[in-house]
Order: sequence, then C-alpha cells, then structure tokens
Amino acid sequence: SSLAKDFPGISLVVKETMSWDVVAELSSKNIDLGFSYNLPDDDRIHAQPLGEIDLAIVASEAWRERVGGADLKELASFPWVWTSDHCPMSKILSGLFDEIGEEPVKAVVVDQESAILRLVADEVGLGIMPALKVDNVAGGDGIFSVMHLERKLILYLLSLERRADDPMIVTVENLIKRIWE
Repeated sequence: SSLAKDFPGISLVVKETMSWDVVAELSSKNIDLGFSYNLPDDDRIHAQPLGEIDLAIVASEAWRERVGGADLKELASFPWVWTSDHCPMSKILSGLFDEIGEEPVKAVVVDQESAILRLVADEVGLGIMPALKVDNVAGGDGIFSVMHLERKLILYLLSLERRADDPMIVTVENLIKRIWE
C-alpha cells in the first residue's frame, strides 16, 4: 500500500472511540486522526467530511410480524434501545419523534453499536444503526431493518489543525479519502 511504501515505520492502530471523545484524544496526542459523526466547534481541529451515513431502525427478527410495515408513530409505542443525548443518532431520533409528537419508551440507553445490536436481537427494544452495518449483519445476528430514515449522519475525519501539513497525516488522510470514495 502507499502508506507502507511512503512510511515504512508507521504503525496503524484502529480503536473504537465515541465521536464526542475524538477531540480530547487528538488534543492529548493519544491519536493522530479520528472519525467522528460530530463536527466540533473547535478552531484547533481540522475536519474533512467523508460522506453521509444512511440510518435504519432495527428490530429483532422475532418482532418482524409485529413491526414490519409500521410507521414511526406506531414504532413509538415499542420499547427502544436508545443512545445517550450527546450521540448524533439520539438527536436524529429525538427530532423525528418530536415532529410527530411522540415520546418513545427508552428501555435502556447504550452507546456502542455492538451493545445495541445484541440488545435489539435479544428483544429488549428497537434501535437505530448505520444502514450498511444492518445490511451486513441482518439475519445472522437476529435483526432486520424496519425502515431506512431520510435523515443521515455525516462522517468526518478529524485531525489537529496544526498538523494539517504533516506528511504522515496528509498521506493517511488521502488514503482514507481514496478508500471512502
């Protein structure tokens, strides 16, 4: 790969970090680049949009007959595996339910996709996840997509502004953008 050829001494470490923690991780030099669904209001951060992420409401396969074909108002009556208030997926769902005057029941609040996946499959409640992830795990993990949402998340690649011209940062950013396309 270009990265290995241009920077033979570089080592990539990929770790799961919540979007709202990426700026702190960058600032403390724990990471060089980070993905985030949040666009930080911080002059120290260089943010590049990578693309839009489609979202889907998901349910346990066992609930297919109960929720298949339901509209958002009907889905509000089911329990939900929710995300914390600072999660952009929570903001999207809250906005959708506010628009129709419904307050869904939040059975549990979690912030990791793997936990949402497991809890939804175990019939704790409905959830929201990136549609591509749902498409990749549906069936085998006991979940299915109830509906795709019209609202999308934007995925950003973040780095420190003062390192924007660092050759290693530029190379990795260019590779990520090329892969993303």
